[in-house]
Amino acid sequence: MDIRILLVGQNEVVRRGIEAMLHSIANVRDVLSCTGHDEAEGVLDAHRPDVLVANLADDPGLAPLLERARRGHTKILLVMRDPGEAELSAAAQLPGDGYLVEDELTVPVLEDTLHRLLVDQVPMPSAMARQLLHRAGRAEAAAPPPRREYRSRLTRRELQALSLLVEGMSNKQIARGLAISDHAVKRVMASMLVKLNCANRTQAVALALKGGLAGAGTR
Repeated sequence: MDIRILLVGQNEVVRRGIEAMLHSIANVRDVLSCTGHDEAEGVLDAHRPDVLVANLADDPGLAPLLERARRGHTKILLVMRDPGEAELSAAAQLPGDGYLVEDELTVPVLEDTLHRLLVDQVPMPSAMARQLLHRAGRAEAAAPPPRREYRSRLTRRELQALSLLVEGMSNKQIARGLAISDHAVKRVMASMLVKLNCANRTQAVALALKGGLAGAGTR
């Protein structure tokens, strides 16, 4: 599959470095480079890219662009400078399908991340995954998770899908696990995110860990 990518970042050195890496990946057909969200909105509408790559630290006004990309079914890959508490909190408030850290960027990492993104997995650096688990653990220690409240919002099928999502499964894998169609999984996921008030799958996983929902749909 040939991939068209929209790359957004104000830091020219970082943006050009990522652009050069993207051009070296065999199935990347086109890289459209923009310095900010205002310029990128027009490019997004005109070219309908498969993936939007945005540098989280560069542009505090990304949210409308990312929401627009999500509505157009463009996958969103957020690049973070430091997967610490501040950027993790910022990322959790934005729609995102995958995550990378600037210092860990190499061509093989970028190529693998794009592949996983396009098969509905949620690629993220191990440091970010550890931070999410650490946050969930702190929150659980501070107060008992409102598990009953969350469970009452979701159907049994949505709880089952959430449990498989926590295990790191893609939509296709969840469809096989639940013996339903890919389209049905997308409907279940969309409904689940709305009910949990989560902007993306990463938030849903963090909430499931915090609320003790992992595995709840199997019992």
